[in-house]
Amino acid sequence: KLIPLLKHFKIPIKIGISAFILYFLISQLQGAHFDEILNELPQQIYFSFDADALDPKLCPSTGTPVSGGFETDEVLFLLEKVVESGRQIIAFDLNETGNSEWDANVSSRLLFRICNLVARSNHLV
Repeated sequence: KLIPLLKHFKIPIKIGISAFILYFLISQLQGAHFDEILNELPQQIYFSFDADALDPKLCPSTGTPVSGGFETDEVLFLLEKVVESGRQIIAFDLNETGNSEWDANVSSRLLFRICNLVARSNHLV
């Protein structure tokens, strides 16, 4: 169960580094467990995401592509839920973006959307 695991995290909590954690959170979005998971997160969040957790069709040039990885909309949906919960994203990073023009395009679009969610979480927009 993830709830006891979250208690062992220290701030900053990194969401997205572990594909297992992100898969688990996304799978629980429709269930009662997701609110329980959100309640365990601190008010201030550091969001860290490795682009190699995305489906390889999105960023094929990353160092360790994940077969059957996430769609960008799945990651953004999870982050939107965190923002809607009233949490403040105080910082974030986007890693392992690959070195091709295609990967740069996908990563820059994801970066733009994450920046908007960070601004929203800080009441800037």
